[in-house]
Amino acid sequence: GTAWYGCGGAIHMTANGTLLVYKSVFDSNSAVRRRGGGIYRRTSGGSSRLINCTFYGNSAHGSGGAIYSAGSPLYVTNCIFWRNTSSGIYGNQISVIGGSLNMSYNCVPGTNAADIYATGTLELSNEIAGAPLFADVARHDFHLRSTRGRWTRRGWGRDLVHSPCIDAGNPLDDFFDEPFPNGRRVNLGAYGNTPQASKSPRAARLLPERDTMRRAGDE
Repeated sequence: GTAWYGCGGAIHMTANGTLLVYKSVFDSNSAVRRRGGGIYRRTSGGSSRLINCTFYGNSAHGSGGAIYSAGSPLYVTNCIFWRNTSSGIYGNQISVIGGSLNMSYNCVPGTNAADIYATGTLELSNEIAGAPLFADVARHDFHLRSTRGRWTRRGWGRDLVHSPCIDAGNPLDDFFDEPFPNGRRVNLGAYGNTPQASKSPRAARLLPERDTMRRAGDE
Protein backbone atom coordinates (compact mmCIF):
# COMPACT_ATOMS: atom_id res chain seq x y z
CA GLY A 1 0.00 0.00 0.00
CA THR A 2 0.95 3.65 -0.33
CA ALA A 3 0.15 6.50 2.05
CA TRP A 4 0.09 9.44 -0.34
CA TYR A 5 -0.79 12.22 2.09
CA GLY A 6 -0.11 10.72 5.49
CA CYS A 7 1.88 8.11 7.37
CA GLY A 8 1.97 4.32 7.39
CA GLY A 9 1.96 2.62 4.00
CA ALA A 10 0.41 -0.56 5.46
CA ILE A 11 -0.69 0.22 9.03
CA HIS A 12 -1.58 3.60 10.54
CA MET A 13 -2.56 3.57 14.22
CA THR A 14 -2.96 6.50 16.61
CA ALA A 15 -5.47 5.10 19.12
CA ASN A 16 -4.26 3.95 22.53
CA GLY A 17 -4.18 0.18 22.85
CA THR A 18 -2.14 -2.82 21.80
CA LEU A 19 -0.86 -3.45 18.30
CA LEU A 20 0.17 -7.09 17.72
CA VAL A 21 1.50 -8.15 14.32
CA TYR A 22 2.40 -11.82 13.91
CA LYS A 23 3.76 -13.85 10.95
CA SER A 24 3.28 -11.06 8.40
CA VAL A 25 5.14 -9.80 5.33
CA PHE A 26 5.45 -6.04 4.67
CA ASP A 27 6.62 -5.79 1.06
CA SER A 28 7.20 -2.52 -0.84
CA ASN A 29 4.80 -0.31 1.10
CA SER A 30 5.53 3.42 1.12
CA ALA A 31 4.74 6.72 2.78
CA VAL A 32 5.77 9.03 -0.02
CA ARG A 33 5.29 12.29 1.90
CA ARG A 34 5.83 11.50 5.58
CA ARG A 35 6.72 8.67 8.00
CA GLY A 36 6.45 4.92 8.44
CA GLY A 37 6.76 3.11 5.12
CA GLY A 38 5.39 -0.11 6.63
CA ILE A 39 3.92 0.83 10.02
CA TYR A 40 3.13 4.18 11.63
CA ARG A 41 2.20 4.15 15.33
CA ARG A 42 1.82 7.33 17.39
CA THR A 43 0.11 7.16 20.78
CA SER A 44 0.53 8.01 24.45
CA GLY A 45 -0.65 4.63 25.73
CA GLY A 46 -0.48 0.93 24.97
CA SER A 47 2.34 -0.87 23.20
CA SER A 48 3.30 -2.45 19.88
CA ARG A 49 4.67 -5.97 19.45
CA LEU A 50 5.98 -7.52 16.24
CA ILE A 51 6.74 -11.26 16.15
CA ASN A 52 8.07 -13.23 13.15
CA CYS A 53 7.53 -10.54 10.55
CA THR A 54 9.44 -9.72 7.37
CA PHE A 55 9.98 -6.13 6.18
CA TYR A 56 11.45 -5.71 2.70
CA GLY A 57 11.62 -2.78 0.31
CA ASN A 58 9.41 -0.42 2.32
CA SER A 59 10.16 3.29 2.07
CA ALA A 60 9.29 6.63 3.65
CA HIS A 61 9.98 10.20 2.61
CA GLY A 62 10.32 11.17 6.27
CA SER A 63 11.41 8.80 9.05
CA GLY A 64 11.31 5.04 9.42
CA GLY A 65 11.40 3.19 6.13
CA ALA A 66 9.96 0.09 7.83
CA ILE A 67 8.52 1.41 11.12
CA TYR A 68 7.90 4.76 12.77
CA SER A 69 6.78 4.58 16.40
CA ALA A 70 6.30 7.44 18.84
CA GLY A 71 5.18 7.66 22.46
CA SER A 72 4.76 3.98 23.36
CA PRO A 73 6.98 0.89 23.78
CA LEU A 74 7.86 -1.18 20.72
CA TYR A 75 8.93 -4.84 21.06
CA VAL A 76 10.38 -6.65 18.04
CA THR A 77 11.27 -10.37 18.07
CA ASN A 78 12.22 -12.91 15.35
CA CYS A 79 11.82 -10.36 12.54
CA ILE A 80 13.80 -9.58 9.38
CA PHE A 81 14.46 -6.04 8.06
CA TRP A 82 16.10 -5.70 4.68
CA ARG A 83 16.39 -2.85 2.15
CA ASN A 84 13.88 -0.55 3.81
CA THR A 85 14.80 3.07 3.14
CA SER A 86 14.04 6.55 4.38
CA SER A 87 15.09 9.98 3.15
CA GLY A 88 14.57 11.53 6.60
CA ILE A 89 17.16 12.15 9.32
CA TYR A 90 15.76 9.60 11.81
CA GLY A 91 17.06 6.34 10.45
CA ASN A 92 16.52 4.18 7.40
CA GLN A 93 14.75 1.17 8.84
CA ILE A 94 13.27 1.78 12.29
CA SER A 95 12.61 5.12 13.95
CA VAL A 96 11.34 5.33 17.55
CA ILE A 97 10.72 8.78 19.01
CA GLY A 98 9.98 9.26 22.70
CA GLY A 99 9.29 5.60 23.43
CA SER A 100 11.35 2.55 24.27
CA LEU A 101 12.56 0.04 21.68
CA ASN A 102 13.34 -3.55 22.63
CA MET A 103 14.73 -5.74 19.84
CA SER A 104 15.82 -9.34 20.32
CA TYR A 105 16.65 -12.13 17.85
CA ASN A 106 16.19 -10.16 14.63
CA CYS A 107 18.04 -9.72 11.35
CA VAL A 108 19.00 -6.10 10.54
CA PRO A 109 21.83 -4.75 8.36
CA GLY A 110 23.28 -2.75 11.26
CA THR A 111 22.51 -1.21 14.62
CA ASN A 112 23.76 2.35 14.07
CA ALA A 113 21.61 5.40 13.31
CA ALA A 114 21.51 4.53 9.61
CA ASP A 115 19.30 1.55 10.43
CA ILE A 116 17.89 2.06 13.94
CA TYR A 117 17.17 5.45 15.50
CA ALA A 118 15.72 5.75 19.00
CA THR A 119 15.48 8.79 21.27
CA GLY A 120 14.30 6.78 24.27
CA THR A 121 15.51 3.53 25.82
CA LEU A 122 17.09 1.16 23.31
CA GLU A 123 17.71 -2.52 24.11
CA LEU A 124 19.30 -4.81 21.52
CA SER A 125 20.18 -8.47 21.96
CA ASN A 126 21.10 -11.38 19.68
CA GLU A 127 20.78 -9.42 16.43
CA ILE A 128 22.06 -10.81 13.09
CA ALA A 129 23.67 -8.41 10.60
CA GLY A 130 24.11 -10.77 7.62
CA ALA A 131 21.96 -10.91 4.49
CA PRO A 132 18.84 -13.03 5.07
CA LEU A 133 19.13 -14.78 1.67
CA PHE A 134 15.51 -14.68 0.56
CA ALA A 135 14.42 -17.13 -2.14
CA ASP A 136 13.43 -14.61 -4.85
CA VAL A 137 12.56 -11.01 -3.93
CA ALA A 138 11.78 -10.15 -7.58
CA ARG A 139 8.86 -12.58 -7.34
CA HIS A 140 8.06 -11.56 -3.76
CA ASP A 141 9.14 -14.93 -2.40
CA PHE A 142 10.52 -14.35 1.10
CA HIS A 143 11.12 -17.94 2.11
CA LEU A 144 14.68 -18.49 3.34
CA ARG A 145 17.20 -20.33 1.17
CA SER A 146 18.20 -23.69 2.60
CA THR A 147 20.64 -26.42 1.59
CA ARG A 148 18.33 -28.96 3.24
CA GLY A 149 14.96 -27.85 1.90
CA ARG A 150 12.93 -24.74 1.03
CA TRP A 151 9.20 -24.62 0.29
CA THR A 152 8.11 -23.83 -3.26
CA ARG A 153 4.76 -24.14 -5.02
CA ARG A 154 6.08 -27.19 -6.83
CA GLY A 155 7.34 -28.91 -3.71
CA TRP A 156 10.49 -28.77 -1.62
CA GLY A 157 13.70 -27.67 -3.30
CA ARG A 158 17.29 -27.19 -2.17
CA ASP A 159 19.65 -24.25 -2.51
CA LEU A 160 23.42 -23.96 -2.73
CA VAL A 161 23.48 -21.46 0.14
CA HIS A 162 21.93 -21.48 3.61
CA SER A 163 20.27 -18.51 5.29
CA PRO A 164 21.70 -17.38 8.66
CA CYS A 165 18.09 -16.66 9.73
CA ILE A 166 17.26 -20.37 9.99
CA ASP A 167 17.24 -21.57 13.62
CA ALA A 168 18.11 -18.03 14.77
CA GLY A 169 14.94 -17.08 16.67
CA ASN A 170 14.29 -16.86 20.37
CA PRO A 171 15.13 -20.33 21.76
CA LEU A 172 12.14 -20.09 24.12
CA ASP A 173 9.60 -19.62 21.31
CA ASP A 174 7.59 -22.43 19.71
CA PHE A 175 9.01 -24.24 16.67
CA PHE A 176 6.62 -27.22 16.58
CA ASP A 177 4.87 -26.22 13.33
CA GLU A 178 8.14 -26.27 11.38
CA PRO A 179 8.85 -29.36 9.23
CA PHE A 180 11.61 -31.81 10.17
CA PRO A 181 14.52 -31.24 10.41
CA ASN A 182 13.91 -27.98 12.25
CA GLY A 183 16.84 -27.72 14.64
CA ARG A 184 14.32 -27.43 17.49
CA ARG A 185 14.50 -23.63 17.17
CA VAL A 186 12.23 -21.20 15.34
CA ASN A 187 13.34 -19.46 12.13
CA LEU A 188 13.30 -15.70 11.73
CA GLY A 189 10.78 -14.00 9.46
CA ALA A 190 7.17 -14.52 8.51
CA TYR A 191 7.47 -18.27 7.84
CA GLY A 192 9.04 -19.16 11.17
CA ASN A 193 7.01 -21.77 13.08
CA THR A 194 4.84 -22.55 10.04
CA PRO A 195 4.67 -25.64 7.79
CA GLN A 196 6.53 -23.58 5.14
CA ALA A 197 9.57 -22.88 7.33
CA SER A 198 12.89 -23.62 5.63
CA LYS A 199 14.62 -26.72 6.92
CA SER A 200 17.68 -26.89 9.15
CA PRO A 201 21.00 -28.16 7.77
CA ARG A 202 20.97 -31.05 10.20
CA ALA A 203 18.55 -32.60 12.67
CA ALA A 204 18.74 -31.55 16.29
CA ARG A 205 19.52 -34.10 18.96
CA LEU A 206 16.58 -36.37 19.72
CA LEU A 207 14.62 -35.98 22.90
CA PRO A 208 16.03 -37.99 25.83
CA GLU A 209 13.21 -40.52 25.93
CA ARG A 210 13.58 -41.23 22.20
CA ASP A 211 17.33 -41.62 22.65
CA THR A 212 16.66 -44.22 25.33
CA MET A 213 14.28 -46.14 23.07
CA ARG A 214 16.80 -46.12 20.23
CA ARG A 215 19.59 -47.43 22.40
CA ALA A 216 17.36 -50.17 23.79
CA GLY A 217 16.47 -51.24 20.26
CA ASP A 218 20.13 -51.26 19.15
CA GLU A 219 21.01 -53.54 22.03
